[in-house]
Formats: sequence, C-alpha cells, structure tokens
Amino acid sequence: MTGADAPCSVDLSAEVAGIAVITAGATIGTATAPAAGGTDTETLLAISIPGALGVTASGTVEEVTATRAADGSSASASVNGLNLTVLGIDVLDAAEVTATAVCPQIGATSADTTLVGLELFGTTVTLTANTPAVVGSAAVVVPGLLGASLNASLTRVETTTATGATAITVRAVLTLSGTVLVVPVTIPVGIVIVAEAICGRPAAAPTTATITPDEGPQSGGQTVTITGTGFVPGDTTVTFDGVPATDVTVSPGGTALTAVTPPTRSDRPSWW
Repeated sequence: MTGADAPCSVDLSAEVAGIAVITAGATIGTATAPAAGGTDTETLLAISIPGALGVTASGTVEEVTATRAADGSSASASVNGLNLTVLGIDVLDAAEVTATAVCPQIGATSADTTLVGLELFGTTVTLTANTPAVVGSAAVVVPGLLGASLNASLTRVETTTATGATAITVRAVLTLSGTVLVVPVTIPVGIVIVAEAICGRPAAAPTTATITPDEGPQSGGQTVTITGTGFVPGDTTVTFDGVPATDVTVSPGGTALTAVTPPTRSDRPSWW
C-alpha cells in the first residue's frame, strides 16, 4: 500500500440514556499513489466537520501526497493550526503537525513525525513517538451523566517493517466517564487522527532463470515451468511472443511458476 490516509480524521459518537450527545465524522484530505506510478496530492484544505453535534474543528491540511515509482514509494501529510473542541471544551491544539513515510525498493524503510505546539485541554504537553500515552481529562456537562468527564489518551506512532512504514503524529482516543443512576460508566467516544502517512515497499522486479520445456507447439496448450525470483501470486503475468499465457500459478516463495502457452507466431517466450 502507498498512501496518506486520513491526514486529519474525526470519528466520534456517544449516547447517554439513548440520546446522542456527540456525533462527528469527517476525513479531510486523502491521497493514494496511482497503481501504475506517479503522485497524488491535495493541498490547502480547510478543516471542518459539517453536521457535527457537540464537536467543532478548524485548521488547515497544508498538503497530503503519495508517490509510487519503481525504485520506491512515499507518503506525507501536514496539518497547521489545528483546534478541536468537544462539548464546549478545548481538547486539542497543535501549531504544526507532519507525518512522512518512505519505502525504498532497496534499503531501510522510515517513518518520521514532527509536532510543534501541542496542547491537551489547554495545557502544553510533550508527545514522544512509541512511548506510553499522554492522558488528560476535563469536566463537562452532559445531561444524564452525573460528574461527567471527557478523557483523552494521545499516542504518536513511528513504525517500520521489512515491507512498509506507518507514521501517525497524533492519535487521540476519547471517552466519557461519570455515573448514570449511581452506576459508574465509561462511554467510548472515538478516535481523532492528525497527520498519518503509510507506504509499502515496491516488489522487486521479477527475474527469470530457466524455462522448461524451452520450446513447444505454435498452437499453444503447452504447460511450462519458469524458475526465478520475485513472482507474485495474482500479480505476475507471462507472455509468449506478446500473447498472454493462461493458468499462471505461482509457487510459495515466488521462485517458480507454471503457465499454459497460447497460440503464437513463434516459439520464442517473453515474460515479466
């Protein structure tokens, strides 16, 4: 996968005694690199949540971009001047937020984030990647929920694997807590993500070593076995004299495949 998913996304909802008190859902800006290669970009998107209940948001998605090429893929997202308010309480503020993921075809993948001016419930906090969450809460007024508090748990993620990378600069999980008819309750509210970038390492180009048998009838119908590297089930095609073969089956590990030859003008094979 190559993309920058949900550079700023809000998915929040909560009910108390069957009555909705929070409803907000929006994704501001997405980019997915074209499958055939190239770049997808969106810029200067105003952050808003149309039709939200109990939630407002503002700021700008400066840019979200995703690129795919033979030698690698990358994705990035940047958000400036974010403000998120829930139930009249200022929950999140951030001056500058970026996430970048880079996946070269050869070499180490990387995930990086930057974060300037983060405040949680009006207090400046430091959020470090891949460490325990920063938590906070504030009293709110919610009909039917006595002693209500809005709670937030913030994390920052930079992860890499042999095949990809994920960068999430701010991931906020919100809950409501209080008592209903003297019974303590915790109500899940949802998740807010600010700047996310994901990339996947492009597969190596297939290479071929042998083909058995190495000749056959021009009428086709010959089953052949090709050995090599980088064969991908469902994503490796074989042609003979420019004509696609049929019944292409890749073995586990991607080092061999079988295919049935089509009718051709010659017995000279080509493949990719």
